[in-house]
Amino acid sequence: MEGSEIMTFGEFDRLLFVCERSEAPSYLKLLYPHDDAIIVLERIRAAVEASGLTLEQTLTTMLRELNWRPQIVAAVAMLIKRNTTCLPELWSAIFRPCWTSPQLCAVASRLDPEFLLRARAWFEDGCQMSIESALRMSPPERHSALGPSSIAEHASKVAASLASLCELDAPSEEWLIRVLQQDRVKELIANDVDHVGEIAVRWRQGMDRLLHNSSPAAS
Repeated sequence: MEGSEIMTFGEFDRLLFVCERSEAPSYLKLLYPHDDAIIVLERIRAAVEASGLTLEQTLTTMLRELNWRPQIVAAVAMLIKRNTTCLPELWSAIFRPCWTSPQLCAVASRLDPEFLLRARAWFEDGCQMSIESALRMSPPERHSALGPSSIAEHASKVAASLASLCELDAPSEEWLIRVLQQDRVKELIANDVDHVGEIAVRWRQGMDRLLHNSSPAAS
């Protein structure tokens, strides 16, 4: 997306997706919430404020993209704004193949008061993913937009992410203990070779810290 002159996401294009050749794209720093991501959070905050009344439509458009880059930027913008209106689009993005599904799950766990209920429903409904759009992509398109994982591996990423976040927030819930013993769920989590459950938890903790340190009230 970097270097493109097609402006699709309003203020977010200028501040996050268009960069000089010598500069790494801002969204890459959101993958791991280290201290150098604070400048990116400030850019997202500026884009949120500059978007005004168009913000929710812009975030909706970004979350509907079959591309992890606008999706993670939109999710972080939701965190900054404490936006819950776009939660249906966020959950829809989570349940489509996406390289950054651990980060999206972490955002949902912070913003959605019904996070545990939604996670439970997904587990009990058989951990279904919406893969039709991904299947229509060519392999190179899929690799670029959705990440290097196979389509089958994305269900494992979501299962591991939701399970780890639920265990952190509600470790003694009977339903959680029960679903984690289901063969389908156990198989998906066992296939989580990249430990994305841990990534989701660490990312949420790191983003909590960065947002606190970069908030106007903290300055």
